[in-house]
Amino acid sequence: MINCQLILHDTNEMIDDNILQFDCLYYRVSKEKLAYQELSNVINEMIPYCFRPININKSLFRNLVNIRDQNVTFEELRISNISTQELLLWSTPIDLVEKYQLYLDEIDLSLSNELFYNCTKPWFGLQCQYSFEFSEDMSIIDIVENEFNIKTSYFESSNMLIELPCYIHIKCDRGGTYLCLDWREICNGRIDCMDEGLDEAFCFDMELNECKENEYRCQNGLCIPEEFWENGFGDADCLDRSDEFADVSYPYNCFRDPTFRCEEHTCRTNWHHFPCGDGQCVQTFNKCHNGRHLLLIQSILIQGNLSDNCSIAMMCLTQLIKETHGILCETLSVNNIIYEFIKNCDSVFQFPIIPVHLNHIRFLYENLSLKLNSDLLIIPDYVCYDEQFCDCINPTFIYENLTCLNSSILDLTLSFSEHIWIDIILSIESYFRSCLNSQVFLNDINKYENLTLLYKCNNSSKLISKHRIFDENIDCCMKDDEDYKLSCLNNDKHRIKCIDKNECLSSLHTIDDCPFNENQFEKKISFRMICDGVKQVLYEDSNGENHTDESECDYWPCNNIYTRCDGFWTCPNGQDEENCYETMCQSETYPCISPYNYSLICLSSKKVNDEINDCLGAMDELRFCRHGYPLDGNPKRFRCENNDLCLSSFQLCDNIRSCPLGDDENFCNNNRFICEQISNLNRTIIEDILCHSIDNEKNRIIYFSIHTSPNYPSLETTINNEIIQWKPKQDHIQKQIHLKNKSYSWPWYCNRGLILRIRFGYEQNQYVCMCPPSYYGHLCQYQNERVSLTLGLIRADRRDVYVIIIMLIDENQQIDSYDQFEYVASQTCGIKLNRYLLYSTRPKNISKNYSIHIDAFEKYSLTYRGSWHLSIPFLFLPVNRISALLYMPYEQTSIVLNCLIKCKNGECIKYLNKEYFFCRCFSGWSGIQCDMKLNCQSCSSDSICIGSINNRSICICPLMKFGPRCLLTSVCPKNACLNNGQCIPTDISISNNYYSCICSDHYYGLKCEYRKDKLDIYLENLNIPSFLLAFFLTISNESEPRLTIMLQKLTLFQRMVTFRISIPYNIVVVKSNRKYYLAVIQSNPNIDISTSINPSRECISIEILFNSTFMKMSRFQRMKYYHIPCQIYHKLNCFIDESHFCLCTKDHHANCLEFNYNKNLQCSSTHYCANGAQCLQDHPTCPSTIICVCTDCFFGNQCQFYAKGLGLTLDEILGYEIKHNINLSKQPFSVKLSSIITMIMLLIGIINGILSILTFTRKTSQEVGCGIYLLASSITSISIVILFSLKFWFLIYSYRDFIGKRTILFSNCMIIEPLLKLLLYIDNWLNGCVAGERAFSLFKGIYFDKKKSRKMAKWVIICVIIINIILIIPQILYLHLYDDIKEERTWCVVLYSSSLNTYSSFIIFFHFVVPFLINLFSAIFIIIGTARQRYLMKSDYRFTNHFKSKLKQHKHLLISPIIIVILSLPRLIISFTLNCKKSSEHFWLYLFGYFISFMPSVLICFVFVLPSATYKREFQQVLSRIQRRFSLIGINSFLNRHS
Repeated sequence: MINCQLILHDTNEMIDDNILQFDCLYYRVSKEKLAYQELSNVINEMIPYCFRPININKSLFRNLVNIRDQNVTFEELRISNISTQELLLWSTPIDLVEKYQLYLDEIDLSLSNELFYNCTKPWFGLQCQYSFEFSEDMSIIDIVENEFNIKTSYFESSNMLIELPCYIHIKCDRGGTYLCLDWREICNGRIDCMDEGLDEAFCFDMELNECKENEYRCQNGLCIPEEFWENGFGDADCLDRSDEFADVSYPYNCFRDPTFRCEEHTCRTNWHHFPCGDGQCVQTFNKCHNGRHLLLIQSILIQGNLSDNCSIAMMCLTQLIKETHGILCETLSVNNIIYEFIKNCDSVFQFPIIPVHLNHIRFLYENLSLKLNSDLLIIPDYVCYDEQFCDCINPTFIYENLTCLNSSILDLTLSFSEHIWIDIILSIESYFRSCLNSQVFLNDINKYENLTLLYKCNNSSKLISKHRIFDENIDCCMKDDEDYKLSCLNNDKHRIKCIDKNECLSSLHTIDDCPFNENQFEKKISFRMICDGVKQVLYEDSNGENHTDESECDYWPCNNIYTRCDGFWTCPNGQDEENCYETMCQSETYPCISPYNYSLICLSSKKVNDEINDCLGAMDELRFCRHGYPLDGNPKRFRCENNDLCLSSFQLCDNIRSCPLGDDENFCNNNRFICEQISNLNRTIIEDILCHSIDNEKNRIIYFSIHTSPNYPSLETTINNEIIQWKPKQDHIQKQIHLKNKSYSWPWYCNRGLILRIRFGYEQNQYVCMCPPSYYGHLCQYQNERVSLTLGLIRADRRDVYVIIIMLIDENQQIDSYDQFEYVASQTCGIKLNRYLLYSTRPKNISKNYSIHIDAFEKYSLTYRGSWHLSIPFLFLPVNRISALLYMPYEQTSIVLNCLIKCKNGECIKYLNKEYFFCRCFSGWSGIQCDMKLNCQSCSSDSICIGSINNRSICICPLMKFGPRCLLTSVCPKNACLNNGQCIPTDISISNNYYSCICSDHYYGLKCEYRKDKLDIYLENLNIPSFLLAFFLTISNESEPRLTIMLQKLTLFQRMVTFRISIPYNIVVVKSNRKYYLAVIQSNPNIDISTSINPSRECISIEILFNSTFMKMSRFQRMKYYHIPCQIYHKLNCFIDESHFCLCTKDHHANCLEFNYNKNLQCSSTHYCANGAQCLQDHPTCPSTIICVCTDCFFGNQCQFYAKGLGLTLDEILGYEIKHNINLSKQPFSVKLSSIITMIMLLIGIINGILSILTFTRKTSQEVGCGIYLLASSITSISIVILFSLKFWFLIYSYRDFIGKRTILFSNCMIIEPLLKLLLYIDNWLNGCVAGERAFSLFKGIYFDKKKSRKMAKWVIICVIIINIILIIPQILYLHLYDDIKEERTWCVVLYSSSLNTYSSFIIFFHFVVPFLINLFSAIFIIIGTARQRYLMKSDYRFTNHFKSKLKQHKHLLISPIIIVILSLPRLIISFTLNCKKSSEHFWLYLFGYFISFMPSVLICFVFVLPSATYKREFQQVLSRIQRRFSLIGINSFLNRHS
């Protein structure tokens, strides 16, 4: 494991003046949060700490010579068998390691004398020139974290340096030389540059920005993906943190945090908007950890034209400093000495001499010495401003050229922070927020006035974005922008729409923040808090009636799972606390201590909870303390006498009078009060009573529990034979690294960078700084222009491994900077990449059009997947904060053929996220049209070269390679991944692991060492749904239930569903066909469970259980009656309402928890499923299952296969009945019965077929063509019966694992099934030919030519065979085997296309209907025709009589087609209905219908021979002949026995 190495990147032996960074250490940090099963959401950051000098020529890095450490040549390393892995272990720069690998590969003599310096720790670098101040055992992670942890706050350090970083790419005059501009002060709504206000010059453009439908608009106008919003609970992705709740605490410690969340954000638009320069934000003039507030203070304390004494007085009055000019400020307040100093002030003067806010708000003081209250001396008399910017404010005083307000109007005496100057500034900032803040906007105001995106403030020329309306920040002087009536004006879907109110709150609110309403009440109170004896909420319903959670509790059992033995009498008679512990009091009396003589009293139940304190500590009136002091580890339930203070047992008798009257100590008698004893035998009566009363609440169940619910299914044991493990929390354990020097006085020397030593000679060392991308300079004293990018990655397939290349490019496709990341999809749930992209020049070229180009390659084969394009808006910002969500494509992006761009050495591709086209160049080419040849010789031959930067090629490495040039090899150790896990080697120069593992579906863990739990659910007496949705609930004593959702797709007749899950669970609720079933409830989690669901396990809807009277109640009122169904229906397991799932306990109580049934399961990608299928996934970012709910008759993981491409098959019906590798005797009844029927049909069919063949081979039978047709039909029938039997047994054996299994599967699918269909079609047509010829013979009459008929029959048979073969070929071409990995089955399927579907449906219908119609109309023609002929010859009989006579004579002509139709009709019906109604109740209908459809072939003798008198006579002669032969055989055998 490489975990303590310092491997330099981007080392440049030839330092170029154009290179802005070199010799980098990559600091990589990941933050994980458990998200779904064992997977976590990960924030992955890479911060390169590099040398970033202002001027490379003035740097200290030239002409370094190492005369201390040993050096060896590459040749000497090779002779010593030193590998590149060993060099990496020795902290050798990666560029030198790759150069050595190149030498080993090619034995390049020009590299043989290349030197390697064997550094002595802690030195590292090309020439061992660098070292840190820490011990030898170190990694870059430890160094960075310890470097920041040792930074002391301004409050703790007296020797802090106050030279803080500046943004120098804008010329800014701040009124003094102390405070420079911080990049966060640009476009923050406050003018900080007093000369031209350039820090706010172009910022109004952001007000006009609108976001897309799937984006969230930050308060400053920038956009982030909607998924990043996370309702304010996630990490801040907006530059101004407006997508994050304001009460987060981490910014306070940002001076010790080098990551994105501190470095790459500005301050929120609220009171804390002064940037300290490191991510911390404070009120103006409040204290920063890094001391930046001192620079602000110094900038306003410039003396200017004030006299010395006046200046000293004013400075001290601000209370910002303690001493000035050698005078302690506190001495001036003694005996009003301050007045002696202010006498030296002019009658009217300005202080400070620079504006206090924006660039024009100033303070004027008048006759200061005449004021009597010294505490208010610092409050200005007038506040002056520029009337041009604040046109809605009416001035009250004009002084020289200043427009002013009397300060009394502003009420500057209000106290917010208890610091008078800070409070004054806070009031000023709030009041003048409505002023304009840009001279550029003021000059161009006319062009904005008619824009519908803007709102014009009343009585003012100020325009604001409509998104600023009702955002809790007053932007208009009349406060009209905060009128709730306008809050829904812009129809922002992220705002909170209050129910029954025309009010839309800011997106960082919840529905609970709306004016009080019934729905809010329901959300605030949980089921277990209802009727618990403590009032939580009062509300008024729509009828004006008052309700609380403790009213209407008549049907609520007071002695329930959540009130039992919790130390509080919920029941009036104390029933819920009986037998909980031994007591000396009788039932229905409350044991407590008298507050007068500290003796035991047994208080009557009538005096408990009567709001009169009768016991010591008000132990009989616990409602107040329970309501005011939520339960924690030490319940505070001892209430002080005549006071609202409640104490825990630890605060009693601790020799500290916590209660005002000392009643927590008065009863102690100098004894220590201890409740935490192992045994209570030694307790006094007082201790025993108070400890039970207070600490019994620790037994209180505050989260959902199921220990009173019956287990289902009943298992023999609940003891786990295997370890069920949650994924351990991946908290970084801070390694304590000690400084070599005892005194380390430079924690801020490099500001936000790393301090290290550089060695010039043997003993010549100097301190230098490695800067993160946000800073540059020899002390990291300048803030860098940059793009800070956050990318969310959504995987396509969890087994995929991607390479993501991120490039900052200009309009000419020139690459300014890039980053490369290997994304192993199976290792995380959701992942966010935080990356820096730097411009190639300082400052950036504002005239260029920069953008971000992202490529994705599949790692295994380096297959290109797709590209994204991200625009960079508002280039005037110093930091462009870009956020995007990328969905990995399932397939390679297709090439655009009709492209407007001519790609010479590449292909035209459309960006995945935009309607833009670009040329994706082949390896070794670049440019807009791929016409620029790259020098890619430095990349390995098996890599892809996609560009170059600073004369370095950008190489994409294959799976087994790593390094900037892909020259280094990384391999997996033997048996690295267990249980058939797939090993992925990693870049060992940047990772703590040599490899990672992609586990199979049944295992998880770093090495796939843990087996997932298995849950088998059998669907009993239920219609089989398209999919099954399972809600797994994990119950914990420490938190609310944890919900995990899983999906499984079901196929036809599939009754058993298997889920595999990597976390323990207690409850499983299954959704099937819009109904919910309780599948599992176990107090203790089990490894493997087999259960079933049936109608008795259904969770009934409350609408069915309750009548209309109850249903008309509000949901909260109705919930108080939820115990009634459990008390009435003792077999009821569970029930549901709109938002709750309720169990019925053993004692017939309801036990409910909030349950969100309406989880959004829609797939993030709309291109995964085919043929109109609905795509569902069980998690938005890392689904364990993605299923396609297919439309009728489609299946496959993407619904890409059509189930009836060849019509009805036995596989569809019987496929899910056959069990794998099980003997026939142990197969289900349906399979055994089918085998018996098949063998009977085979036996009967062969006998019938042989007899038919013998009948129709007789000369008499073949006098005409009909006999030949029937002979051919007899042959096809016996063939069909044999193939049908083979089909069945091949299907049976295809579910057994043996060597020839694949041959069986192929034969069954590609040979037997098509032949069976073909012969059935041929048989139908031959039957039609028989009928057709009979009709034709009647039509011809005496002119019918029998010889010609026989000849014609032979040709027709050949044509029928050929035509049917031709017709079935299109279906066979699309026929292939599909291995269903999920089901572990192989199917014979047809790849769907709409044209093929139409063709197949036509063929099935055509082959059935046309032969049937020929049979039917031929029979009718024969009967009617012969009857008509007879009628013409014998006209004395009526035609109907002749018709009946002929019908009786030729009835066999009708009987045969009718029998064929009746027996074949089920096949036709099932062919068009099977798999479209996926219900097990039709299984037997489908199965018998399928068998019946083969009866015409099985019973051909009965169908065609017996109904015909002619063929029957021939058949009888055949039987007589057979009988004679058997008789002769019998006679001969008899004679032989007796001879």
